Amino acid sequence: MLWSDLIAPYLIRSGVERGKSQDLRWLIWIGGYLAFVTFIFSLGGNKASAETSAHAEQNTAIANQVHALMTQIVLSQTPTLTPTMTMIPTMKPTATMTPTNTKVPPEKFLFSYYDPDMGGVNCHPDTWILDKDGACSLCKDTTASGLTWRDKFGRSVAIPYSMGALGGILRVVDPEVLRGYYVVIDYCPACDKPEGRYIDFLLGGMPDGITWSWPVHAYYLPPGG
Repeated sequence: MLWSDLIAPYLIRSGVERGKSQDLRWLIWIGGYLAFVTFIFSLGGNKASAETSAHAEQNTAIANQVHALMTQIVLSQTPTLTPTMTMIPTMKPTATMTPTNTKVPPEKFLFSYYDPDMGGVNCHPDTWILDKDGACSLCKDTTASGLTWRDKFGRSVAIPYSMGALGGILRVVDPEVLRGYYVVIDYCPACDKPEGRYIDFLLGGMPDGITWSWPVHAYYLPPGG
């Protein structure tokens, strides 16, 4: 039995004429058929929607897996720090001046003098000029340095062996009467004494105001110094 046969009596009771029930039955049948087709297509649509929903769920699951994988990869990486430039102030070194007394005091010597024109002890025996009696009355015009003493008279000295090489300069600070610069041209073998070292000045006599062994303060500047 068709569902149109079931609803036909109700239609007839509602005032539809009996003669027209056959036509109405066909209309109901066609409408039912269309409804059935629509129902079938709706099932297909529901199936398509279900498939679409399934695909969507599958894509969502894949996206979640990819996201989880990327998250794992990112978390497993060691972060690389980008170096930054740090400005370190450089202080220019400033010299620290330490007050010190750098002045070297002069050395203390003792005064003596010699005059080769008087001969004898005033010159080395190798330079003696003997008189007819065999005495040394004069000294040759030469010194241990090879320089002559006559043209250096009053401006040169002899020093003890302990002071070093010849050819240096002696700068006398005091006494004032002897203050100045003297060329070291000779040695004085007897100038190293227990009481001190003597400086033998090439002079013609004792200067005013001083005596033998008078303290002499001076700087000795060796050759090349």
